[in-house]
Amino acid sequence: MMWFLVFLLIVVAVVGYSVWKELKKSGGYENYKRMYHPDKVKDNKPTSKNIVGFKVFGDDSYNFDIVGEGNYQGYLKKIAGPKTEIRKEHDCIAFIQPEPDNAYDSNAVAVFIDNKPVGYFDRETAKKFQKFLQAKNFGSNTVFAVNALIVGGWKDDVSTGHYGVKLDAPVDFSQWGLESIED
Repeated sequence: MMWFLVFLLIVVAVVGYSVWKELKKSGGYENYKRMYHPDKVKDNKPTSKNIVGFKVFGDDSYNFDIVGEGNYQGYLKKIAGPKTEIRKEHDCIAFIQPEPDNAYDSNAVAVFIDNKPVGYFDRETAKKFQKFLQAKNFGSNTVFAVNALIVGGWKDDVSTGHYGVKLDAPVDFSQWGLESIED
């Protein structure tokens, strides 16, 4: 019986140490929740009283892909609805917001739909976006509204498709047509 208690104590210590290391590596409990349990974070949307907004005009191609949607399937399901036998194309508006305080990448650019995070620009695109912001003298308080499609979300006898997000914006930021959004 004594060996069992010693073994149990060692297991608890190892698990506790692993959790502590993960929390430290992730930048604390809030960042840990954002990474591994985004549905449990009430509202990840950055807020600012001095937000500057622009509408991005696309060409109806929806060729701008984002990454990380796999982490936000719960939010995407709430927005687009449950999976059906037919692939979905749910029209919506996405908001693009730089995240200079992101614990993993100071160039991070988040994408929100219905005030819920749904993904990010990939690292290379985020770097290009930061150069675009600097060239236009836009700060991190600038938000861009763009037409978006939530795609995928099928479930049939053969397979199941995850939800993804496509933006109706040129991949080349110099081609972005912008219109200021007033309050």
